[in-house]
Amino acid sequence: MRSPLVPLPLLLTGLLLVGAARAQGDELERWLGWAESQGDLDRASEHLTAWRRRRPRLESDLLRVLAGGRDARLRRGAAVVLGALGDSAEVLRALEGLASDAVAPVASRAAARVRARRSLLARLRSLRDCAEAPPGGPECERLTAVARQLPPGEVRELVELAADPLFDLASPSRALRTVAVRLCGWAGGPEVVPLLEEVATRPLAEASTRRACLRALAARGAEEVLARVLLSLCERAPDWDLLVNEGLPLVDCARPAFRKLAAGLLAPDGAWPELQVRVAESFARRGCREAVPALAELAAEARGFDRRERAALRVALLRLDPERGAVHLRTLVEAAVSLDDALAEDVAEALAELRPPGVGALVEGVFRQPDPGGARRARAAILAEVLGLRGQAEVLSAAATDPTCPWIARQAAVHALGGLGVPEAVAALARVLREARGGGPAAALRREAADALGACEARSADGCAALAEALADSEPTVRRAALRGLAAYGDARALPRVKLLLREPAPSPRDARARLHAASALGLSDPQLAPRLLRSWREHPRDRRTGLAAVSFARGLPAGLAVEGLIELLGHADPEVREFAHSELLRRYPAGRAFGFAAPGATARLRAVEAWRRAWEENPQAFR
Repeated sequence: MRSPLVPLPLLLTGLLLVGAARAQGDELERWLGWAESQGDLDRASEHLTAWRRRRPRLESDLLRVLAGGRDARLRRGAAVVLGALGDSAEVLRALEGLASDAVAPVASRAAARVRARRSLLARLRSLRDCAEAPPGGPECERLTAVARQLPPGEVRELVELAADPLFDLASPSRALRTVAVRLCGWAGGPEVVPLLEEVATRPLAEASTRRACLRALAARGAEEVLARVLLSLCERAPDWDLLVNEGLPLVDCARPAFRKLAAGLLAPDGAWPELQVRVAESFARRGCREAVPALAELAAEARGFDRRERAALRVALLRLDPERGAVHLRTLVEAAVSLDDALAEDVAEALAELRPPGVGALVEGVFRQPDPGGARRARAAILAEVLGLRGQAEVLSAAATDPTCPWIARQAAVHALGGLGVPEAVAALARVLREARGGGPAAALRREAADALGACEARSADGCAALAEALADSEPTVRRAALRGLAAYGDARALPRVKLLLREPAPSPRDARARLHAASALGLSDPQLAPRLLRSWREHPRDRRTGLAAVSFARGLPAGLAVEGLIELLGHADPEVREFAHSELLRRYPAGRAFGFAAPGATARLRAVEAWRRAWEENPQAFR
């Protein structure tokens, strides 16, 4: 018989596995030899985290070497690594069982470290709720009490526990690491400061661990170290929020360390442009004038920044030092009137908040420049309004009344005149309302002028007359705007023209509402018009806002003109209108509560309406 042959693929696979196992064994021996030669548990812990990631079963392999190995050098190396990375009860028993062995000195040191780690883990778990506790609270008092009880030799172990992202702390591990750093910051002496710096700058440290290190360094007054750590956070985009929102507020602006930090962060090639903008805005929010020299140099050069970033830098400089920032005011005004919507909005908002001197002349200069499309002048008008540049009323009036000016610029100028509200604006707005003829853009301009007159703080007889004349405009939107303007004026001299309009049917709910609001504001109580106007909601029976406007109009009418209309409003389709009308009726006749209109059910409401009608017919003098 022929002897069975092993298939070639299976043989090759077996050889590869044997080779891989031998290679891993050789690698383990090399690492253990290296660990034994170091003779420093702290050093071993730092360098072996990567090794642990590569060997998930490292602990069991090391225990096997420690228990059965013949090479004392490798066994000592296994004890070093177990002391640096292990914390299980099995590891502790194995190390304590070597008291009379040749590796006893190393095993004893490793066992002491494992005991410290196990004790610390128990303490950290009991303080987990103190991870983000604010200073001064009861949680911080507990942290302080535990920190005072820590033996000096356990402080270094605390730092290692906090810094090693591969160490298996119980869930939630992030909170335990944060507690470890906070304890370390309070318990250790001056030697802890370089350890905190080391932890904060490790590439694998979590954001919460870095944050705790930054706070611990600030609490210790180690601002030079804190500044170095913050500079190191510039290198990774995920750390920028930590730098800007957490780190910078911890540094005292008056200290030399801050000036060095500001110079480093804002150096022309010191950080990414996006980060430098965020840093500059953070300095400006906090009023850190010590950063002005570096920021002024960066804002003047601004190489590598886009338009929005350059503008943000210059706005930050203007906030911190208006005198130095004034050299960039012209470019900021140009940005505020640019065609970039986002840029213009951001800069205009900042200028409106800061209101720097001299900005008015620059805005006026924009109106003097050629602008065929009118977009820049339109933005300049908006800027004049938000900045409250009352001195620019003349140039705005000229733009608003100039028939050769593009419509977009004229409309923006009209709106700005209404917002500024100066007396000089009224004549220009009245002129626009009278002279702009036609539909389309001209009608939109007239509507804008009517609304602007109503919004304008200044009042004049000419403005009221112009609004009254606009009640006969061919465009419904202009007529409604004129009514709104007259309602804002509240000038009873306009009532004759308003009455002429009110005699006509309201073609839309918006027209009905505008007429009701105007009649309320002007105090209309004409016995012929008021009842019909109060019932105008019937032309638009499902429109809630028209019904509410009718009730509001009724509040200013005498009972003889209001009560019948209010009783009819109890049958409105909208429950809010019915409730509003019922409240107004109760104000006029409190005894009506007995009618039970608020009772559920349509039948009950109908009986209540009939009761209101009888009460009004039988005793109208009882109604206010």
